[in-house]
Amino acid sequence: MIDKLLDEFNAIPKSYKGVAELSGENFNLFRLLRVEYDEVKTHSMFLAELLNPRGTHGQKDVFLKLFVEAMCIKNIDTKTSKVKVEHKIGTKTATEGGRIDIFIQDSVGNCIIIENKIYAGDQENQMLRYANYGKNFEKTPQLLYLTLWGKDASELSTGKKLESSKDYKSISYSKDILLWLENCRTEVSNHPILREGITQYINLLKYLTYQTTNQNMNTEIVDNIFSNEEKLNAYLHLISNNSVKNAVYNRIYQKLESDLNEIANRLKLQLVFSMDREKLYSGFTFFNEDTKKLNLKISYSFLQKYMQRLILGFAYIDPKTPKMPIHQKIAQQFTSKFGSKPSTDWFVCYENHKEYENWGPINHERANNGEIAKHIEGELIIMLGIIQNIENE
Repeated sequence: MIDKLLDEFNAIPKSYKGVAELSGENFNLFRLLRVEYDEVKTHSMFLAELLNPRGTHGQKDVFLKLFVEAMCIKNIDTKTSKVKVEHKIGTKTATEGGRIDIFIQDSVGNCIIIENKIYAGDQENQMLRYANYGKNFEKTPQLLYLTLWGKDASELSTGKKLESSKDYKSISYSKDILLWLENCRTEVSNHPILREGITQYINLLKYLTYQTTNQNMNTEIVDNIFSNEEKLNAYLHLISNNSVKNAVYNRIYQKLESDLNEIANRLKLQLVFSMDREKLYSGFTFFNEDTKKLNLKISYSFLQKYMQRLILGFAYIDPKTPKMPIHQKIAQQFTSKFGSKPSTDWFVCYENHKEYENWGPINHERANNGEIAKHIEGELIIMLGIIQNIENE
């Protein structure tokens, strides 16, 4: 029965793949340009542009009005509101300062503060700092915490001093933003360029929240499982068998290791591969004689268990060895290519991996079919080029 069930599972995605191809659903400019995970340059910028009454859309405060209504926000003059992205609120301390992702303020002292999270983790006292900043205004500010699924801010972010629904409101891309965008698209149905731009973004959000054709496909798979008791029992047996699940993941990691080894050989690198879903800092590193002389290795590391929060960067081989002047130059060039978080005792420079930061079923499939290894090869060439360019100066 398990064999039959797997055969049927395999047939269903194939039929939906044809539907997606006919509808053009797979074509998305944001994904083609590989900016689908960029919180600031993609999501905050796009949302802020729509919310801005003076935005290039030319619709004045129509979209902001719809947003205010959808989020049940009161006391905001949409006509006089101004919108800022990455709004600086002073030097960051334990309880003040930082940068607000999206800041909306009207002419009479009302404001909306939006903290936007796609995959990035919470920062210490982040929401608390923004709430304290809101106290500077005469009117009560509206503090929103926006995530893919509408989860509440962590205690790390709130400092254990803010309560959801009382001190701030949690909203989601998967429901709240999508409903608002649908309303926005309806309003501009006679403006084809604007309408299709919003449609592209809607499709991106559906992709990120698993609401594309996959949603209908998943419904059909579930219905298939429950079509008779034998199928249900076979499915329950399959998913409850952790040894099988772990063996499947390990087979995928073996394929990835093999692909990366081929790349390492082509680039004359050595690979150290250590992928384990149950461990922190699982991942893999590359180095050669040139990087070893600089006490560096190219590192791909998952900061959390179960292959979550993948970062890439230049790590120290021996963190206790004195730093070299060239390290700063490497960090500067790395930042220009990938962006960068502040250096640490372990890393000269690093950044969250924009394309493959969190590994669920889709990224494991990409690892198995070689897509991720191919992408990593391009990154390795860039990082090796950084070292070569600096040494040739």
